[in-house]
Amino acid sequence: LSNQIPFDLDAVMIDFHSVRRTARGTVVLAVAVPTATLTEHLATLMAAGFDPTTVGLTTLAPLALISLAKANLNGSSLILDIGESRTTVTLLQDGVLQGLRTLSIGLSRESGFPTLLQALRWTLQAQGLDSLPPLERIFLCGGGSCITRLRDEFTQAFATEVIALHELELPPVPEALRQEQGMYATCLGLGLHEALGLSSPTINLRRGTLTHQGRRKVVRKEFSRLGWLTAGVAAAAGVTFALEMHRLHTRYDAVRQEIRRVFTATLPEVRTIVSEKAQLRDAVEALQS
Repeated sequence: LSNQIPFDLDAVMIDFHSVRRTARGTVVLAVAVPTATLTEHLATLMAAGFDPTTVGLTTLAPLALISLAKANLNGSSLILDIGESRTTVTLLQDGVLQGLRTLSIGLSRESGFPTLLQALRWTLQAQGLDSLPPLERIFLCGGGSCITRLRDEFTQAFATEVIALHELELPPVPEALRQEQGMYATCLGLGLHEALGLSSPTINLRRGTLTHQGRRKVVRKEFSRLGWLTAGVAAAAGVTFALEMHRLHTRYDAVRQEIRRVFTATLPEVRTIVSEKAQLRDAVEALQS
């Protein structure tokens, strides 16, 4: 990663998500943000009374909604979040993240749809779509999901199914607000992923020195609980060992007493007993001689 970003690794906050394993190793989605920039943004939020527990990647947010809606993700799927000045492109293969890119082209671009379409085709070629099965579906979210003409043009250009995000049924979203869920897919995705503990890919840059104080307390509490648990296990092991030793000692005493009883019954004339085994052997040898 150090060879791919123009920053020293000590000056950035890094998080990553494992995408897939290949014969050459593991492919990950890595995000690096200058620590100073992240600290500045967090300070601004805290000054306004907000202390976010997670600093994530908005590009991944719509994935949480599609996962929550249990949409069909078999084959190759594309998620387009089309905003005013940019478009984020997410490529999935059987629901697994394959590629991610942000285009500096949005609804306000004068050249319009042809430029967006050209940039999108180049992106898909760069992400290796040529080596994947044909595109099965496109999910549209952001402001572009509300434009019927844009949807029709995508359908014609890629000859595939185009699904606007407001067509999906999300259980937490009331039916009366469903028309808005495509427009606010990023906010909804970030919020529901955190609130419902969804398993879709995510990034959290609040790590190390920037870890949320609440999470630090949780971690400390968990370590404290782990310490008490370890102490409890050690105490239980000690008690078990002591009980086992007591049981063995009791059994040993019972065996010794039984040996002493047999010895006394066999050699009643012996008054001083030092070693039952040795004395019994001597008595046997004396009788044999």
